[in-house]
Amino acid sequence: GLVDRGRVGGLLLDRRRAEALGRSRTGHGRCASYRDDVRPRMGCTFLAAGRTDPREIVADTASGLFIRRMTAASADPAAGTAYLRVSDADRIEQGRRTKPLRPFVIEVGLPGLLAGLDRIGNDLAFDTTVASCIKGGQPLAVSVGAPTIRLPVNKVSP
Repeated sequence: GLVDRGRVGGLLLDRRRAEALGRSRTGHGRCASYRDDVRPRMGCTFLAAGRTDPREIVADTASGLFIRRMTAASADPAAGTAYLRVSDADRIEQGRRTKPLRPFVIEVGLPGLLAGLDRIGNDLAFDTTVASCIKGGQPLAVSVGAPTIRLPVNKVSP
């Protein structure tokens, strides 16, 4: 993959951009319609399953968030942050899921984000709804999936 064990191994490059950089292509070029420019775009993104029982991850978390669904995400590589809009989550207190939360946005730091994952569950699942990736104003359908994970969060906003 493009990321292996928390380290970025390459960039998502279509044929044209790979040739311009003198590198091998790693992704595929996609566009929303024949009128749009082809751009390197993901089609299916997921985090591989780990070995930990998801119940252990919750039990070992003194205070945190248990997120079931995110509806959108964006990244600001220049600032080194990503923003994730969470639509369905519970608070974790003393190793137990407690009250449901209203939708909110979390901010995470990109440098070291994947390396900061200290627990990865064995329950990889793909979202049953079609997600979209918007790049250059072009929305395209993508598949996404992840197991239960624990990661550091910089900021939570209502």
